[in-house]
Amino acid sequence: MEENTIIPRGEYLQLIKNAKGDEPESVLDLRLKFLLIYKFTTQEWNNWLQEIQTENFEAVDFYFQLRLKDDNSPSVWLKYIELASNYSTLEEKVTEIFNKAQISTQYHYTESQIVWSSYWKFMSEQQNVGVDVLDSIYLQRLQVPHFNSQETFNHYSVFVTNNFKEAYASKMKYASKLFNQSKAISDRLEDFELKLLDAQFQPTSKFWIGYIDSVFRLKKFQHARLLAKSIFERATTDRFDVLAIDIWSHYFNVLNEKDIALHPSSVESFIRQFPEHPTSYQYYFSSTLDARSLLKFRSQAFQFDIFTPSKFLEWKDTACSLLWTELDVLLNSESSSIPILQDLSMFSELALQNDDVLHSLDRSCVEIYSLLDLLDEARALLRKMTEKFPSQVEIWLFSYQFERCHDNLTTASKILRAGISRWDQLDWPQRLMDEQSRFEGIYNHKDLAKAFAKSNRKLQESSELMASPSKQSELESENNEEKTGPPKRALEESICTPSKKSKRDRENLSVLVTSGNKLKELSVRSLFQDCGEIKSVFLRNNLATIEFSTEDAYLAALTKDHKTIDGFEISVTKLLSSTVWVTNFPPDHLSQSLEDLFSGVGTVLNIRFPSLRFNTDRRFCYIQFTSEQAAMDAVAKFNGKVLKDSQGKEYHLVTKISNPEKRSQRSDEGRELFIRNLDFKLTKEDLVPLFEKYGQIDKIYVPCDSETKKNNGFAFITFKEKDAAESALELNSVPLLDRPLDVSLAKKKPKKVSVLEMNPAPKRNSKLTTIEAFDLPETVNSSQLMKIFSTIGPISKITLKPESHSAFIAYEDVNNSGRAMLALNGKQVDGFTLKLSEKSTQQQPRKPSQFPTSFIPPSLQRRKV
Repeated sequence: MEENTIIPRGEYLQLIKNAKGDEPESVLDLRLKFLLIYKFTTQEWNNWLQEIQTENFEAVDFYFQLRLKDDNSPSVWLKYIELASNYSTLEEKVTEIFNKAQISTQYHYTESQIVWSSYWKFMSEQQNVGVDVLDSIYLQRLQVPHFNSQETFNHYSVFVTNNFKEAYASKMKYASKLFNQSKAISDRLEDFELKLLDAQFQPTSKFWIGYIDSVFRLKKFQHARLLAKSIFERATTDRFDVLAIDIWSHYFNVLNEKDIALHPSSVESFIRQFPEHPTSYQYYFSSTLDARSLLKFRSQAFQFDIFTPSKFLEWKDTACSLLWTELDVLLNSESSSIPILQDLSMFSELALQNDDVLHSLDRSCVEIYSLLDLLDEARALLRKMTEKFPSQVEIWLFSYQFERCHDNLTTASKILRAGISRWDQLDWPQRLMDEQSRFEGIYNHKDLAKAFAKSNRKLQESSELMASPSKQSELESENNEEKTGPPKRALEESICTPSKKSKRDRENLSVLVTSGNKLKELSVRSLFQDCGEIKSVFLRNNLATIEFSTEDAYLAALTKDHKTIDGFEISVTKLLSSTVWVTNFPPDHLSQSLEDLFSGVGTVLNIRFPSLRFNTDRRFCYIQFTSEQAAMDAVAKFNGKVLKDSQGKEYHLVTKISNPEKRSQRSDEGRELFIRNLDFKLTKEDLVPLFEKYGQIDKIYVPCDSETKKNNGFAFITFKEKDAAESALELNSVPLLDRPLDVSLAKKKPKKVSVLEMNPAPKRNSKLTTIEAFDLPETVNSSQLMKIFSTIGPISKITLKPESHSAFIAYEDVNNSGRAMLALNGKQVDGFTLKLSEKSTQQQPRKPSQFPTSFIPPSLQRRKV
């Protein structure tokens, strides 16, 4: 590694302090060198300012040029403006600073108004600035969500009255449109901002991440990215604790997901804030193709000892990013100064010293060697990997696939033979045997076939022996005495379970983590992050369920059994057949109601409802228990149980053990036929003989006219099996009572909006108001909302729009809407926070005034016209 070391931050600050008695140039030189590596805290910046604010403006100006790169907050800009204004000869410079300040800070929701008000006052006092320019400044401000937007709108109304009296109506109409658009955004930010205004509230990384995500979800808001950037800067400025790294990482990940290129200065800023953490370098290595910058930060990473062997799991992804970027730079720029061979050698050795379950770093080294056409080096590393990890089948397969890709079938067969010869040591012997069988079938390799037959026979004998109770007891005692090598995967498990899962499979790819202490998500993710991609984590006191995206990651997680989290030993077990699928419960039941019911048979880990975004009719859920036995008890006890909703209507519960393989059979999709062009005299009984020959019929529905009792010319037939429905499609165009049948698969159009009406209000009721609930989970339904909001008073109508995460709740009495705002806004209900705004559904009658009353300032609205 690099021999040079960087001066630690504390020592650097002490050097600056000691040099203050020397020449100012030497102190400035030290500070500039410091800023190449680190960032100053707010207090350290202020100390510097105190030293120079009495000097000439050039020194002050240079100071703010540096500081604003790290701290773009309104308070810094205001101080910059204040000091610049002290110099009477700098009028043009002050104007320039004002313009930059209001543009740079306009999306700071709470404090931007201070800068803008100062800017407005300054511009209005300039003799060469006309009212048209001031008008454009107002209109630009009204487009941006800010805390005092109503006040800005009122002031603009007065401004227009004084300067554009004849064009008042047209100008205020346009301004009102801008204001209403930004106000709608403000309503969605207010919940976050009100919490930040609370002096006792301590915002966490999770809070800031949620705030940033909520802004990025504002798809129709053209300035969402700039607003999110401002929130990100507020969240990370002057934050040097490691928890802030989560905010940086999440923000950069969102930008990557939206194909927004990371600006080099942003990633460099991340490094200067956390120069000793590998994550900051990982993002930089992944975002640059500049050889000079790459070498600079590579050298700095080594000088900070980022790649210390004892912290391998923390930096292995950073090393992968560095190697792949070095390869890209080398291939694109042909730079001879890229030390890729040196890094490949060092990182591959470090990877061999650490048993990374995924082997991401050593695999990357092999692939890069291959791309550089250094096949001997790649094979040498592969040999070391199979020697170091001889029991890991994935390593043998990786080595075998490498030779196959390079058309070296002889060596590939030798690798398979070498791996199979160690069948009694392998963690997944059947997987290697299956690959051998495919290889032999394709290439007819006789020597390998003999080795396979011999090993397969031993494997079968071993499997039969291990199945006997006496042998299992013997093996268990041996394992208790000495636990060496990874756990072996059973033969049956290997045959039935594929190595990769392309679809989400919670039921088969989740583990249960049990600790002696309350678990924290960050700690859980930190321990299991090296296993593979984590789909989700659910926490409940000392229990956690972790869902993985692949079987390899799931199996790797099981090896964490008996590890520790926050000083407490944990157990990691499989969660198989522990999830119950539940449907036909009362629509207004909340998750808490179901948990109270089902917790009687065992501990409920979590309850998952489906998204209603594309179909509001979906009504089922998944209830996950800690064991298979509890799930079976729940099915036995509650299947068919009668539950009542708040109106007394009865529902018969349906419960089953969740099985992804049979999930499609639970709906009518693919099993239901739509038959048209029926003779109007036909009945249900006439259709049965024709269709039942294709398979068992589940149900037949023939809509009939209420008066004539004749059918309406069409019918629906649902089969027990999907294949039967597909076979019955051959009846299309077959005549029945002289009419050719039109037979097709029924396609149910999903409902994206749910409307629930109770007591529709009469049209004469002008006091009807509607409450809007926004940022709702996609899983909440209209009946649940009815149950929540009807506690305040009678409701006439609820309109749910899951796609926009919103709902409109109309009360019969306007007073109840006000009470609901006071009682329910911000309340935690069933795991989510209610966010409400009051919107009137009754347009106020227009008064016979010269201008619309909505455009008249409040001070002028007292007089009745």
